[in-house]
Amino acid sequence: MGRFFYRPLHGKMVSAGKIFPLTVLFFLILNLIVIVSPPGAAGEQFPSGHEVIAKVTKKEPSAGKKNQAAPKKLTAPDHIVYPPLDYQIPSSHKITLPNGIRLFILEDKELPLVEITVLIGTGSAHDPEGREGLAELVCRSMRTAGVTGMKSDAVDDLLDRYAIRITPAADMEMSRFSLSVLKENLDTGLDVLARMVQTPAFEKGKVRLEKNLLKEGLRRLEDDPPQYAFRELRRHLYKNDSRGRQKTKASLDAIKEADLVSFHRKNFSPANMMMAVTGDISPAEAEKMILSRFFPADAAIRERPAPLPAPPFSGDGATIFVPKETPQSVILMGFPAPSRKEADYFAFAVLDFILGSGGFQSHIFREIRSNHGLAYSAGSFYKARDNYGVLSAYAMTKSASANQTLTMMKSIMTHFAQNPPSPEELRWAKTAMINNFLFSFDSANQIATQEMTAAFDGLPENFLRHYRENIENVTQEDVRAAGEKYLLLPKATIVILGEKEQETP
Repeated sequence: MGRFFYRPLHGKMVSAGKIFPLTVLFFLILNLIVIVSPPGAAGEQFPSGHEVIAKVTKKEPSAGKKNQAAPKKLTAPDHIVYPPLDYQIPSSHKITLPNGIRLFILEDKELPLVEITVLIGTGSAHDPEGREGLAELVCRSMRTAGVTGMKSDAVDDLLDRYAIRITPAADMEMSRFSLSVLKENLDTGLDVLARMVQTPAFEKGKVRLEKNLLKEGLRRLEDDPPQYAFRELRRHLYKNDSRGRQKTKASLDAIKEADLVSFHRKNFSPANMMMAVTGDISPAEAEKMILSRFFPADAAIRERPAPLPAPPFSGDGATIFVPKETPQSVILMGFPAPSRKEADYFAFAVLDFILGSGGFQSHIFREIRSNHGLAYSAGSFYKARDNYGVLSAYAMTKSASANQTLTMMKSIMTHFAQNPPSPEELRWAKTAMINNFLFSFDSANQIATQEMTAAFDGLPENFLRHYRENIENVTQEDVRAAGEKYLLLPKATIVILGEKEQETP
């Protein structure tokens, strides 16, 4: 173990072990002098060594500081009053091109960057029966399997050379292609995107590779218990509906090249497509560039396919057990919920926030994790579409406490089906939701994309502008009525994925 050394300004190195005895000796001599010294003229003794040191080190306040008032007590953060924040959401420029594509354009010259999101009204729910996974395979292959007149490797080299990013995604009922490109490379990026969307080549080797990657994902699915559990919840929640059919190895093997071509031709048409164009580009530029590259104006305009009907929910409150060798069980509950067009949409959104999506203060999180320590992750989330919605509640706990956790989740649901939230809970939820709403619009791309998605779902143009007002108008009775209408345990779909089946409550 090393020793600490002290080096005086002039002299040799002295160890700390030698300094301490010298210091003690100094104070002993100082106090001895005080003891043997005679009293002062007034009969007072000389101060001790400690008093001498204290007097030397003590600083007298200056005359100016003596007259200064004591600092004011700071206001607690919870009691600070801020002026009201008046934030107006910018509006995108909207136009429908002669070829049928609807554009949402928002110019933002802060960076020399252009972002384009193409939304297509198709997804996994549109897969033909027996060929589940087709929509996802089509979107992935459109990006990686080349375009007419350009091999896949050449496309990748071009995108890498100009730092262009094109990302596909297939959801349940819609698909997206996102382009991010520097303004100086916009022509190149837009050309490639247009060819991907309109004339994909579907090279056999690349399609085979994408299919094998999807199969590998299926093989590894059970290694991710939460993802596996949610897949099973969807399968049972949307039973007897195309949304509940899941891709399998057999369904992927059944997909042929002709299926990809047919699916693309049927769904990737101007009438079934919208675009959000944002960044360093004017509305006039965007309109001209999109119209010159995507679908000729004189091409036959097909009508947008009819939206899928709402799923026929058939939950019966029974617990569905999915066996899985894992020390942690995943508990999921699914309920039918209002669509974004229904009057009680906003009340149910507030209910979900108080119930489980509001973080540490929400009931599911607070009761199951904080108060009882039964789960590290617990909560809920609410997804609403144009003609239906779904509330999902979840908790992940050790297998031994799965039944106790499920009983507690049911108790919380029953409570909100019968009782309104407290005034404090309602005020907290509405304030948090209104404040969080602003963070959904921190970029031009987010603003235009949200407006585009709302239009795709057939919502009023002022839906987003009136969102905060509608949340603020929600009352305790509105939340109670929404809970009574939708949080019905006899209609819930309940899934437990765990190590072994136990008697469920």
